[in-house]
Amino acid sequence: MKTMRIDSIKIEKKIDENPDLSYLGEYSDTPKTGAIDLYPLQTQGPQYHYFNPANPEYAQQDFERMKAYSAGEWGCIGICAAARVSYDCGAGCRRIQIFRSGGLWGICDDNPREYIQTIEEEELLDLKQHLAAFGIDMSTFPADKIERL
Repeated sequence: MKTMRIDSIKIEKKIDENPDLSYLGEYSDTPKTGAIDLYPLQTQGPQYHYFNPANPEYAQQDFERMKAYSAGEWGCIGICAAARVSYDCGAGCRRIQIFRSGGLWGICDDNPREYIQTIEEEELLDLKQHLAAFGIDMSTFPADKIERL
């Protein structure tokens, strides 16, 4: 069996271009309980007539959050950990394979830094378990060499 070597480990953050924001509510032309009528609020004719909150108790708050998202004031990201692993295949060449954690998407990018770091650590643990399934030991890779993108 060829000896596998971890060449690099990166924590990747990518923009989630289509997040599920249904926990806030949805825009619609049909009102539901707690709906906010958008027609008087629009200056250029509304795309939808109502904002239907997921929780009517927080209708205004969730509507403001949704408006802020639409205005680009916050967004969502996905986080995963990736390891570049290689082995010698002769003649000075190495075969490279990328292993990734499962990843978590739909994370609000304005969450506290501590929360983001917790997710990063969870993804590193998932990557460690994934690599172990292939007999690759991540514990020998120096923690200070993990790139955080």
